[in-house]
Amino acid sequence: MHEMGFAREVGDRGRVFGCTSQRSHRMSNMRRSHLVGCVHTNQPDQNDMNNAKQITWETYTRAWREATPEAKAAALEQSAAASCLYQDPLMVTKGHRELIDYMMDFHKQLPGGHFVTTYFLAHHESSVAKWNMVNGSGQVVGDGVSFGRYDSQGALVAMTGFFEAPAS
Repeated sequence: MHEMGFAREVGDRGRVFGCTSQRSHRMSNMRRSHLVGCVHTNQPDQNDMNNAKQITWETYTRAWREATPEAKAAALEQSAAASCLYQDPLMVTKGHRELIDYMMDFHKQLPGGHFVTTYFLAHHESSVAKWNMVNGSGQVVGDGVSFGRYDSQGALVAMTGFFEAPAS
């Protein structure tokens, strides 16, 4: 591991002045005036981990949009553990089969309905996503927030949705 023992200013391209390493310095959301130290490890970059989780999350949300149980199963196989737990104010499911059945019921109630992620953030083995629920013609009909938990291979093991449940 390479560490600089004192802070350096971040330049226009995210390069830490004073660091002789040729490694990339991705420091999102930092202004030039911030002072930072420079630490290099063999650990994956947080942005890379966030991107990988976002790809997994978007593959999972694609399952909600797919029209057939087979297409939903294919998307879930790429994104969620076989024993995943899904819960929202209306339902709790365990495993792909129960989740696919719930997704199919969702499509009966809202043909072509799906979710569009408007914000995504992840760290460690967790993520949060804000989303819009849209109908088949793309009109926003609801919104909510979901929390995801991932296993060590990056597959979703738990997905929890939060939204205002319709009055019964």
